[in-house]
Amino acid sequence: MPDEKKKTTILERAGAIAAPLSGVAGWLWRHASVPLSVLCLVAVFLLGRQVGGGHGEGGADAHAAGHEGHEGHEKKETTYYCSMHPQIKQPEPGICPICNMELVPMKGNEGEDPGPRSLVLSEAARKLAEVSTSPVERKSVELQIRMVGRVDYDETRLKTIAAWVPGRIERLYADFTGKQVSKGEPLVEIYSPELYVAQKELRLALNAFETRRASMGREAAALEEALLEAAREKLRLWGLTPEQVAHIEGLEVPSERLEIPAPIGGTVVERSVTQGAYVKEGTPLLRVADLARVWVMLDAYEKDLFWLKEGQEVRLFTEAYPGMEVRGAIRFIDPFVEPRTRTARVRVEVPNETGLLKPEMFVRATALAVVMETAAGLAPSAPPQWTCSMHPHERVREPGSCRICGMDLVVMDTGRGDARTDTRPPLVIPVSAALTTGKRAVVYVAVPDRERPTYEGRTVVLGPRAGDYYVVRTGLEEGEQVVTNGAFKIDSALQILAKPSMMSMPSETPEDLTPASFHATSEAIYASYFEAWSALSGDNAEDAALGFAALHAALATVDSGGLSAAKKKRWEQLSKQLHEESMAAMEKQDIGALRRHFETVSMATLSLQKEFGHRGSGKRFEMYCPMAFENKGAAWLQESDELLNPYFGASMLRCGVTREQFNGQ
Repeated sequence: MPDEKKKTTILERAGAIAAPLSGVAGWLWRHASVPLSVLCLVAVFLLGRQVGGGHGEGGADAHAAGHEGHEGHEKKETTYYCSMHPQIKQPEPGICPICNMELVPMKGNEGEDPGPRSLVLSEAARKLAEVSTSPVERKSVELQIRMVGRVDYDETRLKTIAAWVPGRIERLYADFTGKQVSKGEPLVEIYSPELYVAQKELRLALNAFETRRASMGREAAALEEALLEAAREKLRLWGLTPEQVAHIEGLEVPSERLEIPAPIGGTVVERSVTQGAYVKEGTPLLRVADLARVWVMLDAYEKDLFWLKEGQEVRLFTEAYPGMEVRGAIRFIDPFVEPRTRTARVRVEVPNETGLLKPEMFVRATALAVVMETAAGLAPSAPPQWTCSMHPHERVREPGSCRICGMDLVVMDTGRGDARTDTRPPLVIPVSAALTTGKRAVVYVAVPDRERPTYEGRTVVLGPRAGDYYVVRTGLEEGEQVVTNGAFKIDSALQILAKPSMMSMPSETPEDLTPASFHATSEAIYASYFEAWSALSGDNAEDAALGFAALHAALATVDSGGLSAAKKKRWEQLSKQLHEESMAAMEKQDIGALRRHFETVSMATLSLQKEFGHRGSGKRFEMYCPMAFENKGAAWLQESDELLNPYFGASMLRCGVTREQFNGQ
């Protein structure tokens, strides 16, 4: 039989190889009925014993030695792990199941846990993750404050010309708005019977005084002179200059007409009468403005007011002259904040000898403030400026000569404490080093004096952003190395290791977060709001009313059950405001009324966006038009960055500026 022959062959070979183990070989022969598979395993076992344990009498000793060697091998057993995912460990070489990197042997204390918020990387892993660091340093940085506004008249150089006497406008020299006039140039000629009578009285008093002066006594002469002076004063009180009064005294016949000269040189900005009109005493006739210097009225957010001071230089840019920069100085900051826009008016004086800046021009502005650190905290310090003693409106950032008179410029005293000795540059880190979560910020710091790159997470308190840097208030020391590239990869590795991520600290409880159910159901509010915005920018009142109706209906579908108590209360306030305004708007057909309702709805929708956010990768934008509602200004929310003004529609579709961008969560 074939199986019997195979058994015989296997047993013969096993017996030959394991000849010293004659007892075992005999047992195998006597139990030849054992299945073939079992016999094969026993034969392999014997072969292994023979090869590994030696021959003859040395077999037992070799076995003992082999046993001791096996114990020594256990003591020196090597563990292999992944340098990118240290939680992956096994006793033999292989491939990481996560990243497919080859496992490397663990040496010394490489596998030790450095802490709950720390991560150790090999040098190869650090290079692969492209981790780079920068030092925390003290550095003078400039904070940019951006504002928008418009050009206005300098109120100190604006004059109103009124009728000095009642009469008829006989001739109007300044017969159109925009005409340039010089100081002393006649603007209006008025025919006035009352003026004629007053001139006759002056002539009579003058003739009487000159005729009887020689024959009168001292008291009588004094009385006549007093009457003459009273006649002169009457004309001066009507607005005539001493030169005009003297001219009247030299006339043979009194004039029935009076010319009113320009009190200042400038531009006629308003004309209230026409030639031939009858006017009363005090009736405004013309307004003249000197545009050689203008005001620029800017809107500054309340969060930026701390960094703005009088005397601070401001750079101005206009849509009319792209690329041209004009500089002025802050002269006044309103002591109150507009409650709707949360902005304060900032007045900037700008020289305008060339006349390029015209009233009502739209202006974008940037003010620079040097951030300094004092014992009381952060404080602004204006960049040094140089000015001319003869022309103080000339201000530059570098020393030199005055472009008007050629005199050497002197350092300007801004009154902001630039010369104080208790200030120093603040601690700063690059913007890319901070991982911001809204309420706080975290950074990863390189732990010094470690054999392998080790990084630990740390919560920091940041000050304002100044260009490419964040000012650090607390949490870091000068000279520490912060991760500026690869911080997100380190944070992700901590999460893979089941360690707490610095981006979701335990202190940020779920109650502080907006639940997904609220985001999902509130999207209908934004969709209907954008429908109304699109209709108003297209001057379509009917579709705008439908958008408000859809918004009103969407409010009832919002799931606010998962909100925290504080957020739920805030949502109820916003919901009530949206409910009342949308209900009122959906019944209107006049596009002007719809736009007024839309402004209130926009304020509530912007608050909803800023306080609750939105989900998804789409971006949204806050736009602002300073000319809306008779220059009061108004903001709105858009789902695209292409500016479409809902308050003016086609008449001024592109009027406005982007204020803020919102990214999805």
